Amino acid sequence: MDRILSAPNYRLDVFDEIKIISIEDLNTGGISLTNNIESVMQDVREICLKIGLKIDGFQIIYKDSMGIWDGFGQNSETFIPYQETCRHCAINKAIQKN
Repeated sequence: MDRILSAPNYRLDVFDEIKIISIEDLNTGGISLTNNIESVMQDVREICLKIGLKIDGFQIIYKDSMGIWDGFGQNSETFIPYQETCRHCAINKAIQKN
C-alpha cells in the first residue's frame, strides 16, 4: 500500500511494496530538508512508527529546495547523489542501488 503522510515542512510518501520513502521539501522557509536531514529522518521514523511501520530496509529519496532528487543512506547517514529532476528516475536509481 502506498501512503502519503503529513509533516509540517515536507511531504512524505511511503511506497511499501518497493520499500521506498520519498521526502519532498515544501520550501516553507526556515532550514532546508537537506540541512536538517538528521532531524527530518528522526521525524520520519517517529511518524512511521505511529502507524506501525518500521522503515529499516527502506531506501530514502528526497527532493531538495532546488528541485533535485537525491538519496540518503539510513545506516550510514550519508547523502547519495542521484541528481535527478524526476522522482521516478530517483526511485529507479534507489531500487538499482539496493
